[in-house]
Amino acid sequence: MFRALWSIVTPLLLHLALSECTVILMTALPGIRADASLGTTVTAVFVIPVAVWMWKRDVQQTQGIDRLSGVEGYGVRSDRAKAGTVRSASNRIPFDRRARYAVGCFALGGILNLAWSRVLLLLGLQEHFSNAVQEQLFAGQLAVQVIGLGIVVPVAEELIFRALIYTRMKRLLTVRQAIFFSALLFAVYHGNVIQMVFVFPLALFLALVYEKGDWFGYPVSFHMGANLTAVLLNIIQSVL
Repeated sequence: MFRALWSIVTPLLLHLALSECTVILMTALPGIRADASLGTTVTAVFVIPVAVWMWKRDVQQTQGIDRLSGVEGYGVRSDRAKAGTVRSASNRIPFDRRARYAVGCFALGGILNLAWSRVLLLLGLQEHFSNAVQEQLFAGQLAVQVIGLGIVVPVAEELIFRALIYTRMKRLLTVRQAIFFSALLFAVYHGNVIQMVFVFPLALFLALVYEKGDWFGYPVSFHMGANLTAVLLNIIQSVL
């Protein structure tokens, strides 16, 4: 039990440690304009290769469990291995169809971002709680926002929270429980009330998309659509 819980916490500790290293590095190097969006992007760049390595190890361990149990494994996820239904549905879907589904996830992420942003605006949460974290992120250079927050950060966060944490939670919990608690953890990790309320329902969709689609590209596309929409909204608001 302790080992499984530790495996869930480890990706978060990794992200926190690399984030602190990024702050120290950017502070020490002269001539760098250190802002929240650049720091978040650099952290994501550091996180991605380590998270990919951890994910590959998880897949190899799952394949080993499948072989020991006499099940033909594809390194999908342990609960499917136990059920004897580990063949990934996405492996049977042609790449062009998967690409279309990914585009659909991208559009869905943007649409849900717009809709939920509108709901929170009508509720007036910003009148009662600070949203300084997001304001700092959107105060950075436009190119960093688009490339970093819109593309690089979603890949890193999906590796940490879906490929690693969500998948590892399923070793202890049911699928529904893992979806809920991984989404809750993702929301809390964002650090302020407005971001928690905004992120939580989107994180539920991210975990659900990953579970049902059974391909990492789907939640990444969804996440990119949501983040790029947020960047676009900020640009429009700053112009108006």
